[in-house]
Amino acid sequence: MSKLTNAIKQKFAFAVWLSVLLTAALYCTSKIQRGDAFETNILGLLPASVTEDVQSELNKKSGFDRKFAILISADIDSDALAAAASLGTQLNTLNNVSIDQHDGDQVTALRNFYRPYLHQLLSPDWRHRLQQSTPLEIANIAYRELFNPVAKFRPYSMAIDPFNLGGDWFAYILPQQNRFRASDLPSVKNGDNIWYIVSGELTGSPFSPVVQTPISSTLAQFSEKHSELRILRSGLVFHAAEATALSSREISTVGLGSLLAIVFLVVTVFRSGPALLAIALTMSASVLGGLACCLLIFDRVHLITIAFGSTLLGLAVDYCFHFLIKYRQVADAPLAGRLLARGLLFSAASSIFAYVFQLLSPLAGLQQFAVFMCAGLAAAALNIIVLSQYFREAPSPSFNRWLNIYPQYVAPIYRRLSLPYKTISVSLFVLTVALSTLLLNRENSDDIRDLNSSSMALMASEAKVQNLLGIAGTQRYLRITASNEQERLEQSLNIANQFDTLRPSQPLPASHVLGRLIPPDAQQRADFELLRDKLYGKQGAIYELCQLLNNDCSTWQGLAASFQPDLRPSSLPADLRPLFPASLFSTSKETRILINLDNDTAVALEDLLANNPKISYVDKVAQLSTSLQLFRHNTSIALAVFLLAFTVAMFIIYRTRALAPLITLGIVIAVSLVCATGAGISLFHILALLLVIGLAVDTSVFYLELGLTAETWLASTLSAITSVLAFGLLALSEVPVLHQFGSVVFAGLLCSWLLSPLIFHLFRLTPTNELAVRPISTNKDMLS
Repeated sequence: MSKLTNAIKQKFAFAVWLSVLLTAALYCTSKIQRGDAFETNILGLLPASVTEDVQSELNKKSGFDRKFAILISADIDSDALAAAASLGTQLNTLNNVSIDQHDGDQVTALRNFYRPYLHQLLSPDWRHRLQQSTPLEIANIAYRELFNPVAKFRPYSMAIDPFNLGGDWFAYILPQQNRFRASDLPSVKNGDNIWYIVSGELTGSPFSPVVQTPISSTLAQFSEKHSELRILRSGLVFHAAEATALSSREISTVGLGSLLAIVFLVVTVFRSGPALLAIALTMSASVLGGLACCLLIFDRVHLITIAFGSTLLGLAVDYCFHFLIKYRQVADAPLAGRLLARGLLFSAASSIFAYVFQLLSPLAGLQQFAVFMCAGLAAAALNIIVLSQYFREAPSPSFNRWLNIYPQYVAPIYRRLSLPYKTISVSLFVLTVALSTLLLNRENSDDIRDLNSSSMALMASEAKVQNLLGIAGTQRYLRITASNEQERLEQSLNIANQFDTLRPSQPLPASHVLGRLIPPDAQQRADFELLRDKLYGKQGAIYELCQLLNNDCSTWQGLAASFQPDLRPSSLPADLRPLFPASLFSTSKETRILINLDNDTAVALEDLLANNPKISYVDKVAQLSTSLQLFRHNTSIALAVFLLAFTVAMFIIYRTRALAPLITLGIVIAVSLVCATGAGISLFHILALLLVIGLAVDTSVFYLELGLTAETWLASTLSAITSVLAFGLLALSEVPVLHQFGSVVFAGLLCSWLLSPLIFHLFRLTPTNELAVRPISTNKDMLS
């Protein structure tokens, strides 16, 4: 009766566990199908406090992250024009894409907006001319321009603007205004090449695959069809699409590599369907547990978290290998579970404890990673417990040959190596000191730009487009705050003029400076009075021009009769704001000036701003890099605290026997970092140590509990092989974060696998659990 009751309990537990896994699978599937489960924005890994400025409402309102531009050129200009027009038409049919229209409406809107203020807005050239030239000199210049065969752009008629003040003003605030033609695409000439511009804006997030895929696919098909064209791309959507494709490809590579390695080893070593099913169930349970918990706690899970989290498979399969091999030894699943229980629980608990520390980090990516790993490890351990009550398989006569590898070939090598005890001990001590010295002299790597996963071709294309179009990046800017609108305009105008003195060869575009686009009242009034006196006064340039034209000037009387005081930034029409970055990055509380800096100018700018508390220089790249440095520092401290706590726990549980695994762990950590951090130690190198520590601890704890035997060595070897094959692939990744992670894991796991048996032979340790070393059962025993 008791056996029947136990069987019912076992089946019930297994049914409950399968129900939990099925529920987790359905929940994850539903989230993924809705398209809101994952994100690829690297800033999503950082805390909101760090990305607050980057992801502020002002940045979102500006729409800069949603804008894109595609430039097309060809040997025959007409071919490029036709191809660009065709591409624009194709893109405009896509959802979430709006192509800019250049049909003359913007020029008309600009004319209408600035028309009332024509005689109080002066470009610097006109202001200098009025201040330095005589009325006759000004009139002669205007007279010659009237008969110049290459006439300047003239937005207003001679009747209202005889000196073409409007044309100079338009050229000042919008140097590329000649691109906006009623029947043509905008274009820019570079040497002998004319580049036609197809620009637009996304109506959705550039990080959404639903937005990325259509525009990327359309452009790829277009490029393939028109191989004769030269095509440049600029826009966050293209970088995000590359990151998404690359991350997905890397994750697939790691997942496929892990799966193939595990299937190959299970088929080769165990030759058992139930064993393969047990491993598949354990890995599935770990991944489902981790992903479901992440999706429950966080709005979205970053793909980098999934890539890092895939290392969970190495720990999960390690547990399962130990169980399967111990089952082959004792031919009793519940007994195998009991023999493994202490080591399994201690190993899982120590790994979970290490990841729990990361929950204290403000780094959002670390928190996701910690939740994924903690939940996944708990699920894997629980799955082994359930399996130990239910698992059954037929014996495999060929399995013993795998167990013979260690006693016949491996153990003799380690015994010979460990015989010169003092020599090996001193060598290991010297090695540890040398590695520690190298680590102390190694620099750190915290530059956020090192995490960029865009291809060199795309980066080169982006740089060329920005150079051709005169686009400034949004990563560096001057932030100007003031108590009222006029003060902000004055401050922006003054600091822009001072900045231009630092770099006279590259003055700031007027479209980037709100005080130039909409001058403060004082500047407008001063320009109005100068213009009224010098141009339209009784002896002004208008009088001299009339003499040259034999005109009585009756139509030009009273052109500068009154000042219009209502020109404000808020009055700029919404459809014109995209032309002027200054208007996009301005609110009632602040305005920004986008700038590009070299090192010398940055030092001079710092001195310029030293005594002006209302103007500050913001470098978002430097801020994010500083944040990464802080997180690396905090993570290193948390890891050190964990290692200290782990050391104390090991000595409490295992006494002096703990020296062997602790020495092994110390050398493994040092080797991992030295081999993988040639370019500097980053946050993600430190994170990779968590997996290395987890697997190294697993190996050492099972060696302590069960002894360094044929069974434990084989289980640890199979786990190391699958992990090295799978996560060693990350070392070849083109994604910098994954490459850093994979390099540490590869070096660490290889070192742990090779070094652990040597250290245990040096210490000549016996197993804690004497029952674990009972003789291997024969096939006859298993059948009975």
